[in-house]
Amino acid sequence: MKKILGSLILFCFSLIFGLSSNFFNPTLAEELGTYPLCEPSALIEINCPNQDGNCLLVGDNEIDDSVFVYPINAEKFNSESQQILAFDHFKIKDLEAIAFLDNHQLILFGSHSRNTKCSVKKSRKRFVVAEIVGDRLKRIKQVEANFPINSHQLFTEATINQNQIIQAVSQAIDRAEQAADLAEGNFEQCQQINSFNFEGAVTVPNTNNVWLGLRSPLVNYQGKNWTILLHLTNLNQFQFDSVALLDLQGRGIRDLTFKNNFIWGIAGGPEDDLDNFFLWQFPVKSLQANAMIEPKTIQSLPSFAEGLAIVNDQAYLVIDGDLGDSNSQCQISGKYQIINLKKN
Repeated sequence: MKKILGSLILFCFSLIFGLSSNFFNPTLAEELGTYPLCEPSALIEINCPNQDGNCLLVGDNEIDDSVFVYPINAEKFNSESQQILAFDHFKIKDLEAIAFLDNHQLILFGSHSRNTKCSVKKSRKRFVVAEIVGDRLKRIKQVEANFPINSHQLFTEATINQNQIIQAVSQAIDRAEQAADLAEGNFEQCQQINSFNFEGAVTVPNTNNVWLGLRSPLVNYQGKNWTILLHLTNLNQFQFDSVALLDLQGRGIRDLTFKNNFIWGIAGGPEDDLDNFFLWQFPVKSLQANAMIEPKTIQSLPSFAEGLAIVNDQAYLVIDGDLGDSNSQCQISGKYQIINLKKN
């Protein structure tokens, strides 16, 4: 029901925005691909496999064994242009973030989140480094987070003791996870808790520095609710050595990307049913340990926007749908939208 209501809001928003914008020229959202792609959740620009040109690679949080590819120069991203890249001997549940590494490899992340009843799902707690070989994604490395999510697992004691910002983040994560433990098995209680969940990943070019953006929890620090960015220590473990904070006006991160010396992202939620999404950016030079960053708001976005890629002067968005219970069609189809970032 929430997603159906969200789709109606998106439709109305698209009509209003398409008619009233003085600075941007969005296309109306269109249906993305075809079943089994229903719930697009991650997006990245890649070199097309097996052909010239650039493509958009799309992950779906309900599909654990493949991703989808669309040539950017296609007239529409529909069933005719849809290609599938199967995972070669690996799976990722709740795929929510994909980023590039400098050696042309990809890093794919499960959300490391709980389900709607706050039950821990081990299959979501992994990331995979992979490369495209033909029509498959070949696994190079797989890392499992085989431990309860808490600050003493995510950071070393030395890291926690570095400064008050990391201590505040650690306490926020621990409080959220403790509350989720108490709510486990109770859907209604679980919906009131924003436990550990990340939906964005971005690498800084020429560094292999991987930053993860949390949808939740937020951290209250110096009287303000901040969104959390975590810097991955290395590619061998799910552990972090520094943090940065973003002022997204009480929203979580729904995706991250890098383009033209800027970090770009989608802010929204952190709850599912909030119509508060927007596109933002900040200079990559601002992304440092312990930074407290106020990104520039670019424009409002449709609810359930889950993936972002910046290509030339256009922002490509993918918008979540609903798989439903059918084995042959989406209950609500995923969508895509293209926004021209040049002023008219």
